Amino acid sequence: MKIDKDFELLSEVRQIHKETRGTYGSRRTSERLRAQGHDVGRYRARSLMKKAGVSVKLENPLQGSTLFRWKPAPQSGGWQHPDPVQGSRFL
Repeated sequence: MKIDKDFELLSEVRQIHKETRGTYGSRRTSERLRAQGHDVGRYRARSLMKKAGVSVKLENPLQGSTLFRWKPAPQSGGWQHPDPVQGSRFL
């Protein structure tokens, strides 16, 4: 019966979510379920994840980018042009 099968799969989905600390989406969850012998595609895994109330932890898209690697300007006068003659044209 499909209801019993879904109930079994929901507990499996919750277990996978717990083991992976919420990092697996529907694709990897479906792969994991298939490895355990269940016939589940990614769309069914997605609906099972919704029913189970689990979702993926999203990473900050800006984390690790060059935006957060900048270094503040030195405290001694701020930014200066490398060539003082050229730099004076912009002042």
